[in-house]
Parts: sequence; C-alpha cells; structure tokens
Amino acid sequence: MNKRIYITVGITFTCACIILFHVFYVEARQTAIKNLNEIQRVYARQAAVGIESFFTNRTNSLKALSNMEDIVNNNAEGQKDLKLFYEAHREQITAITRMDEKGIVIYNFPDGKNIIGNDISTQKHVKQLLKDHKPVISDVFQSVEGISSVAIHVPVFKGSDFKGSVGVLIDFKSLAKHYFESIKIGQTGNAWVISRDGTVLYSPIPGFTGKSEYANIVGFPSLLPIVNDMIKGHAGTAEFMFNKIGDNTVPDIKKYSIYMPIQLGNTFWSINVSTTEDDILADLNSFRNKLIILIISLYIFGAMFFNYGVKALLIIKEEEKRKAAEDELRKSETRFHNIFNNLQDAYFEADKKGKLTFVSPSALKMYGYNSAEELLGINAVNLYADPIKRGKLLKQLKESGKIIDYDCLANRKDNTTFWVSMNIQFMYDSNEQICGTVGVVRDITERKNHEIEMEKKITELKWYYDISMQRELKMADLKKEINELLIKSGKEKRYL
Repeated sequence: MNKRIYITVGITFTCACIILFHVFYVEARQTAIKNLNEIQRVYARQAAVGIESFFTNRTNSLKALSNMEDIVNNNAEGQKDLKLFYEAHREQITAITRMDEKGIVIYNFPDGKNIIGNDISTQKHVKQLLKDHKPVISDVFQSVEGISSVAIHVPVFKGSDFKGSVGVLIDFKSLAKHYFESIKIGQTGNAWVISRDGTVLYSPIPGFTGKSEYANIVGFPSLLPIVNDMIKGHAGTAEFMFNKIGDNTVPDIKKYSIYMPIQLGNTFWSINVSTTEDDILADLNSFRNKLIILIISLYIFGAMFFNYGVKALLIIKEEEKRKAAEDELRKSETRFHNIFNNLQDAYFEADKKGKLTFVSPSALKMYGYNSAEELLGINAVNLYADPIKRGKLLKQLKESGKIIDYDCLANRKDNTTFWVSMNIQFMYDSNEQICGTVGVVRDITERKNHEIEMEKKITELKWYYDISMQRELKMADLKKEINELLIKSGKEKRYL
C-alpha cells in the first residue's frame, strides 16, 4: 500500500475521531443545558407560586375586611379592626388604608395624621380601582415613607353603592429577599424580575433595580427579544451574551435562562432565572477529560491496528475480529448516547417532619412509583438506602444552610438501590421560619456504570491489539523459517 493511501486513511480516521468527540460532547452539553433549564424552571415556578399565593391570601383577607359593616362605615370599631389587622400582619405590611369613593384617604395606620385627607386618586392603580370597582395590585413604587412598596386595594360596597376601598402596603424588599434573593443555582445562577412595563423590580446587580430594563441592556442586543417576550407575559427558554457587571467590563459571558410570568390579578411580573455557561462546563469537565482519553486511546489503537493489519490483509479471521471490534465499539457508542439522552432530575419538597408534600413526575420514574399519591405523605428517610444518612444530611444542612452535590445510595419502591447526587436547602414560611426542605436529586448510577464500561472497553481494545501483534510476529517468524529452508535447499527466498 503506497504512502498516499496511508496519508488518506490517516486523515480520514483523524477526522472521524474528531467528529466522534464533537458529537458525544455536544450531545452531553445539550443534555446538561436541558437539565439546567428544568432546575431553573423549578426554582422560578416555586418563586412564582409563592408570590402568587402571597398576594392571593392578602387580597382575600382584604375582601373579608371590606365586607365588615364597621369598616364600610369607617366608624371607630371599623378603624379598630383595621389597626388589629395591621398589628397581626405587620411583618408583611407597612400600612393599612381606608379610602373613600373619591380617592380621599379617610383612615390610615400607622401614620394617620400625615396621610388622612390626602387625595390619592391620581395614582395609577387607584385610578383603575375607581374606574372598574375591582381589586387592584399596583406596580412597585416608593411610598411616602421612602420604602419600595406594592399596594393592594379591594373595593368597599354598601349594598350596591361603591364606598371606596381598603388597602395595604407591602414591603417589596422583604418580599424579594424571601422569594428571589434565595434563588441560587451553582456558582452563578440567580434571578431577576421585571414588571409588565419593563421596570426592573429586583436584580442582583447593583444599580439595576428601579430602572427600565431597556436602559440596562443597551449594548446587549441578545437580551432585547427576551425582555420583549417577558413583558408580553410569555414563558420560555433563552441564551444571551453580556460583558458588563454594573459599571465593570468583563470578558464575554454566555448565560442560559428560563423566564415565566407571575400572575397578580390585574397585573403580572416576569421572573428570569439565569446561569452562566461556566457552571455547565464545570459539570462537563470530568466527562470531557474521560472522553478525550477514550478518543485518544481509540485513535492510537486504530493507527497501530491499521499499520499492522494491512500487512495481514489476507488473514480472514483477523479481518473478522477487526470488524467485530468495530461493531462492538458502535454498540458502545449507542449505549453511551442513550445514557446521556435520558438524564432527568427529580424534585422533592418535605415538611419539617420529613414527610413528602410535593414531588415531580420524574421522581416517580426515578424511584419506581406509579403515582404521586404513593409518594406523598411518606417520610423522606424511606428513600435512602441507609436511613442514618438522612439524619447526618439534616445535621450538615443545619450547619451549612444548604447541601450541594451530596452523593449517596437511594432506595426504590422495590427496595433496589441506586446512586444519586442531591442538592438540598431549607424552605421558609412567611415568618422566616423553617417549614421543610426542598431538594433536587440526580440519578448518577448510569454515569458510574459508564465509567466502569469505558475502563472495560479500553482493556478489551488493548487485548485486541496484543492479539494482533502476537499474530503478526508469528507470521514474520514463519516467513523467516520458510526462507531459511528454501536457501538450504538451494532455492531462492520467497518472502522479503
């Protein structure tokens, strides 16, 4: 075989190895991004549900107050009831107000003297209430006390006559800290929130809050379609580039995000949970390094096998073994592809006693249950192969505040075990008290099994190589003996 064929085959094989590496790595990367988006969606949905429930509860409470006769008449007893309501919820609200049908404040607590008599009918949300006579939730604004606040107003009727409203002011910073600031994914994942008009309600970047997001993203065109979609109340996934943090310029960074609306009666906010590409690549480093080793090993084996296999081209059995090795390698590649294509994480919530209160559909498949009802109400300790691990985990959680990438053996419904990696943190109620735990669980059994499979395959490939070398050496010795016998018998050598 001439030199040109060697070069052509060598280049082809090199390109094939590069393509093989690219296909596997891209597939794993896409799966990692998909899994990241699912985790982001869980966090965003958890915050959205929490905010929506909070405002629904406050609105329903105000509706109950609006039906009380003393409050409708704004007499001393009604004002006393409003004050008692404020005292009972002072950790969540900063003021309670009674407004008449013309938009004039007729009662306010705690700052009554400075507020009573003020005409607030020009405020956007009050205008809407005076027009529609329906409950309203305001955008975030600066209250008279200089506090970032959200107002909730519920109409008051005496019979069929409109008599104004009863409303409360919510401390938005406290609300944001509880539901948004606590969102952390990896090293860089966090959340930001905008109103339906594009105003930034919450951002971890100093100086962004309170400004139009359109002003904040000047110079970042990849963010424009995302913000446009968010202010329409849509949900979706996206990726974007940025190179600034506050006033500081940084190298270009790619971020992956999900966004969804937070429905608040007459209005909505939109939450975006974003994580940098570096967090994803950090998780893929181990896989990438092992894949590189496998591809290099494959390349070296292929080059050596080709070099020696050409000289034994007529040996049919060796050719069949080579084809069998290639078929086995393709099967291994297929199995490897399927493992990464079916990765899914499970999401759990448990109360203070450890009883499961919410599970994701993927948890059923992962732990072998047929329905959520089978899992809800059981103690999370039953999902551990070693129940003692649960106690140690909670102890570590109390010390550090959260658990990241904790590996242990889990227990399925049929008592079989499998490896998982867990991220766990506490859940808090409206009083900032621990009310349970929330966890994201990843099945890492296939990854561990695959590591064993790769080691086995490298061993097999080495074995095939050793067999090929031994056969070639034996053929060379045989040719040498035949040549010696021919020379002794006075004939010419047959083999070079």
